[in-house]
Amino acid sequence: MKLQRLRIEQFKQFRQPLELAQLDPGLNLITGPNESGKSTIVRAIRAAFFERYRSSSVKDLQPWGDGAASPSVELEFDAAGSRWRLHKQFLQRKRCRLQVDAQALENDDAEARLCELLGFQLATRGESKPEHWGIPGLLWIEQGGSHHIRAEVQHATDHLRTALQGSLGEVASTAGDDVLERVREERNALLTEKKGEPRGAYAEALALREELQAELQQTQQRLAQYREQVDRLGQVQAEIALDEAERPWEPLQAQREAAQAQLDGLHAAAEQLQRQREQLAPLQRQIDLLQQQLDAHAQQQRSLSQRQAALEAAQQAREAAAQRLAPARARESQADQARQAAQALRERVHAQQWRASLQREHAAAAQRVRALESALAEAQAHGVELARLREEAQRVALDTAHLKTLRAAEQRLRELELRREAAATQLQWSFNHAGTGAATAPRLDGQPLAGQGGRLLLQPAVLELPGVGQVTVTPGGADLQRLAAQLKEAGAALQSLLRRLGVASLAEAEARHERQRVLAGQIDTRQALLAQLAPQGVPALQAEADDLQIRLAASVQQIETLPPAEPGDDALPAPAQAEQSLKDASRQWEQAGQAAQQAQSELEQAQANVEHARREHEALQAALASDEQRVALERAQAERVALLRQRDDLQTLLKAKQADIDAARPELLQQDVQRLKQSAELAHRAYQQRRDERRDLQTRLDEAGAQGLEDSLANQRAALERAQRHAAELQRRAQALDLLLGLLNEKRRALTQRLQAPLQKHLNRYLGLLFPRASVELDDLLMPGPLRREGVSQADGEGAFEQLSFGAREQMGLISRLAYADLLKEAGRPTLILLDDALVHSDAARLSAMKRILFDAATRHQILVFSCHPEVWRDLGVAPRSLEALRQGR
Repeated sequence: MKLQRLRIEQFKQFRQPLELAQLDPGLNLITGPNESGKSTIVRAIRAAFFERYRSSSVKDLQPWGDGAASPSVELEFDAAGSRWRLHKQFLQRKRCRLQVDAQALENDDAEARLCELLGFQLATRGESKPEHWGIPGLLWIEQGGSHHIRAEVQHATDHLRTALQGSLGEVASTAGDDVLERVREERNALLTEKKGEPRGAYAEALALREELQAELQQTQQRLAQYREQVDRLGQVQAEIALDEAERPWEPLQAQREAAQAQLDGLHAAAEQLQRQREQLAPLQRQIDLLQQQLDAHAQQQRSLSQRQAALEAAQQAREAAAQRLAPARARESQADQARQAAQALRERVHAQQWRASLQREHAAAAQRVRALESALAEAQAHGVELARLREEAQRVALDTAHLKTLRAAEQRLRELELRREAAATQLQWSFNHAGTGAATAPRLDGQPLAGQGGRLLLQPAVLELPGVGQVTVTPGGADLQRLAAQLKEAGAALQSLLRRLGVASLAEAEARHERQRVLAGQIDTRQALLAQLAPQGVPALQAEADDLQIRLAASVQQIETLPPAEPGDDALPAPAQAEQSLKDASRQWEQAGQAAQQAQSELEQAQANVEHARREHEALQAALASDEQRVALERAQAERVALLRQRDDLQTLLKAKQADIDAARPELLQQDVQRLKQSAELAHRAYQQRRDERRDLQTRLDEAGAQGLEDSLANQRAALERAQRHAAELQRRAQALDLLLGLLNEKRRALTQRLQAPLQKHLNRYLGLLFPRASVELDDLLMPGPLRREGVSQADGEGAFEQLSFGAREQMGLISRLAYADLLKEAGRPTLILLDDALVHSDAARLSAMKRILFDAATRHQILVFSCHPEVWRDLGVAPRSLEALRQGR
């Protein structure tokens, strides 16, 4: 199949016609950026074949927002030795026309012929789906779908089998398959299908054998335990007799009690020692208190000398402070006089400055009053004109939305009139019997017709032909009546809107709207001028002028109340200089005052320090000279000597007693008590355990003797032998069936490979170019199996199509489709390959190999490649065709 020309119109984004002509019989590269329409062209080809012309489920084919469009597709192609031309139109004017050489088919017949030619089905209702697409669905790759193949192959399997001349059907219908299925059922009854593990009766026989073996082993273990327990009972009875005779725990208990008594004596001595040791702490506290008392007396002696020195230093500081106070007071008085003189000068300067400022303000206010009066007059004039313009604008106001509605209604009326005229019947006449009287002249609705003329018939009319009869002319049918009703409704709506807007016609409304626009501009201009003159409005401007008049009168009164100028005011310094002089004088006065205050404070502080030092020296001197202080010091020294002697004697006694306790090693005595106690308990516990063990052994032996273990052992051995023979028989049967099934499958696989050889040959051809030294086998559904590479081991299932990378799945999907196309071509079936942005995930090396494959396949098939990356396909060997250039007519 070779596509020659494609033309689409009113199809999705192509509102205007787009034609793709003179297509190459081999490779064709159509390029364009995203959203340029590549996928739309592919959708048009699919719709031309797959979608029923009368389907109402293809509204997505219409251009967006145009519900009245009729999407159409026209194709010209060569197939089966004939030239085919297909024209299909959807939705509004549904039709399908197929011309094969000189034969023409219409609608359903045409679509059936296309299905027969290409090998697909049409949906009985609704939109076409992938399961209907058959061979084209396999060879026409949608955008982003090149890595999918399993479902596409399943939908085309019947057609591929037909191309293989029913080879797979013959394999499935041989009598050998009945035997194969019977062997598989028998084998699967004993072994699992995938792993070959036991199941059913075979698994039950093995489970019974294992169960009997476990029971036999348990019985043997119980018999051996019975014999061991008899021997153990005699040994335990001998050990119990020896314990009862010797009673070893009693001597151990006596030794423990002796060690415990000695340990208790050491604990009592230690407690007494601790009580005596506790007497040391009060003695040491008394000694420390007496020592502190002696140290305090020595410290007081040293403090008396320090206080005498401090008193002399305070007296010297008081004399120095008294000498600094008089000069500081004199400097403060001089600085105050200088400050008062500078303050008087500043007041004269400020009075002169205020007088000049008021005079300047009065002049400026007078000038501002004159400007405001002029601006106020001009603003009032603008305000009057602005009010007039606004009043006129209010009278001619016409909403833009209403004008748009009026324009749409007028347009709608004109369109309906044109459609009515197009649907009406045009009656033309020409009579050559000018001498005929009015009685014999033809009449139209009673009006005589003469000479040449014409009339547009919008409703039924009667043409009377005297002597012949009459003809009733009914123009347009139901469409004209519907148009007349719509025209009447549109006219009524237009008149209603004109009345509501208060205009006689659209032209008057347009004129009012234009006048409204001009007035709006004039109003904006007046408002801008008024805003410049009176930003806050005319009343605010009037208020500002009145306020300024009041301030002007007040400034005159202030100037009159100021004192007159004094002689010498012209020579006064500048206000800043006078202000600085006052600041300097004030700072010097403040500094002098602070110095005098500081001198006074220092004198007062020195006097207080002298008094404080004298009081402290006299108080400490009186305390040290008293008799009570002397007697207390002597008593403390004597008590300290006696307490030191008592502490030394007690420490010597404690050391001797602690040495006696340490020599007795109380920790070892404690360990002896614990050791002897545990030994006695263990000896007695062992005697009790032997008695319990003797009782348990006697009970178990009595029970075991009544069970007949020897007879049970013989019966279990016989049952195990029967189970082993049955399991061995089922094992031999399962192995034989498994071997037979493998041989039958191998024979069937060889037959299937022979029948699939043509398709396998084409697949191997492309596989060798893409994956050297790799192999792929086809399954019964003609799907490629796992990809196996030479020299690379892989686990079961590894290399399956779904486990390959995204790019590898794209490449495998494409070469598989090319192999199917080669098979179909050999079978005489038409082929056309569409690739919409395929191979976008291939690396450079793989993409180069795929280009070689496509170039080779193009020698046998027509291939249309759609891509948004023209630079990637520069080495494909064909010139690209730009969709943008086609849309611009280049």
